[in-house]
Amino acid sequence: MVQPLSAGQEARPRLRRALGEHRGIALTIAELKKRGAKRVGLMGPLLARKQRELEREFTVVELDAQYVRLRLLKSEEELDWLRIGAAFSDAGFASLLAGTRPGMTERELGNLVERAYVGEGGTTFIHFIGVTSMANPALFAPPQFHSSRKVQVGDIVFCELSGSFWDYSGQVLRSFTVGSEPTALYRDLHATAEAAFDAVTAVVRHGTTMEEILDAAGVIEERGFTVCDDLMHGFGGGYFPPILGTRSRPAGPMPKMTLEENMTVVVQPNVIARDRAAGVQVGELIRVTRTGCERLHQAPRGFFAREADHHCRRGPGRPRHRAVARAPGHRRTGDRAGTGADHGPARRLLPSPTLEMLAPYGVTDEMHKHGIKVPRWQIRDRKAGVIVEWDLGLIADLTPYPYRFHLEQHR
Repeated sequence: MVQPLSAGQEARPRLRRALGEHRGIALTIAELKKRGAKRVGLMGPLLARKQRELEREFTVVELDAQYVRLRLLKSEEELDWLRIGAAFSDAGFASLLAGTRPGMTERELGNLVERAYVGEGGTTFIHFIGVTSMANPALFAPPQFHSSRKVQVGDIVFCELSGSFWDYSGQVLRSFTVGSEPTALYRDLHATAEAAFDAVTAVVRHGTTMEEILDAAGVIEERGFTVCDDLMHGFGGGYFPPILGTRSRPAGPMPKMTLEENMTVVVQPNVIARDRAAGVQVGELIRVTRTGCERLHQAPRGFFAREADHHCRRGPGRPRHRAVARAPGHRRTGDRAGTGADHGPARRLLPSPTLEMLAPYGVTDEMHKHGIKVPRWQIRDRKAGVIVEWDLGLIADLTPYPYRFHLEQHR
């Protein structure tokens, strides 16, 4: 309870006394009476006893609905702060993906996430992390509290991460395997979740109805799966409408609203099997625009594979980014003449774990005399420009080589 105080030298001592008396509601009522208050606005939960005390003295007007409406549409400043929260969340996932090793406990995985942003001024809203065997799955959603279970080869790790900048959090949901390829079931689950995410975000814009979103998510049921959580919810300063499930798993009555420009929502088709405890986490926070949506996150999408020898890559057949698969004309920067054809000597791309492994033998230093460091890389469209950019500087606290290293193979 906040005790209103007049300005002046006595404010601080009075505040200390008020906070120490454990009579917050009584002191608040006394202050309001002194100010001649008749009507009191109330937002948020209050113990029933305390609300009755307020109602004995004043007309209480509940302002929850007005407050929620105010928070639904974000200002430009709020969007900037949400982007910082999203960057913290992305850094947490990058750290988790890069640092996960067989033998680590779930608690150690949580520590990996926090170390990525706490030192930069970030805080944790949530980091839910699930680890289970793909051959004999026992979890379809990440638990809220970490256990002492150790990561093993053949596991899937799936997570929902929200790093925060003050009251503004991002939210990124991703999945990856450890030491093995995804099983057929998990490939299907993840492909369905990605397809649902693409379908839902394709219809998001100012004016989108809830029915349009449900119809777009129908691919989940068409492929024989369902979900274990809300398909979409408002986010950023609170958990806001629209809170929407799917046709096979409603989240309650259909919200009577449409999407509006500058709403921020999490799209999270966390697809699960109907006949066993198996599921994936896919999704992230986006901003609704007049004609579509804007990604607030930079974390690459995909079903990643964390190899037992500490390398990280995407699963077989998975494009580097969804945009590459669905729009002709996209290319990686570095492809010559924009054609994707390589007319020069073959090049080798070396990730940071390989550079770390070779460093004690002097090989890494020797390679650096001939190769090129690539701390940022992009996927671009010839007409639209940058589609996505990866900043490997986000893992600079985890490796002395926060970049991709290009080396011509003949060297």
